[in-house]
Formats: sequence, C-alpha cells, structure tokens
Amino acid sequence: MQLCIEGAKRKTEIIYKANLNSKQAVLYLSYLQRNNFIRADKTPNWKGYRITEKGAKFLSKYLQIKQILDDDEPY
Repeated sequence: MQLCIEGAKRKTEIIYKANLNSKQAVLYLSYLQRNNFIRADKTPNWKGYRITEKGAKFLSKYLQIKQILDDDEPY
C-alpha cells in the first residue's frame, strides 16, 4: 500500500519493490482492492494502482503504531 502513495504503480513495479512473487502479489492486491485500501486505475494507456483515502488513513495509523512499538524507551 505504501508503494502506491506516490501515484499509480504497475503490478510488476510492486512485485519488484515489495520483493513478492506474482502469486503473492495477486493475493495481496486483490485483498487490498476488496477492502478499498487501493484501487485499480485503468485507462486505455495505463493500468496501475493508487492508494485510496481509506488506505491512506489506515497506513497513517499503522505507521504511528509501528513508531510506538519501535520506541526504545522502557515502560
């Protein structure tokens, strides 16, 4: 999902940057689309994916939680 923030990404670019195989990418992209985290952006000259508003909100919250968990301060 984070790969789609900067704009539409083709499936091959997502596979390469996320270190996935084709089968994994299809599963993950299908899940993200079904749950409205990303959307397919299809035109006659382009086919790719973009993050949705819901996906951006989720990613923001996830990164906040990750930062808290990665904090080295003892509790």
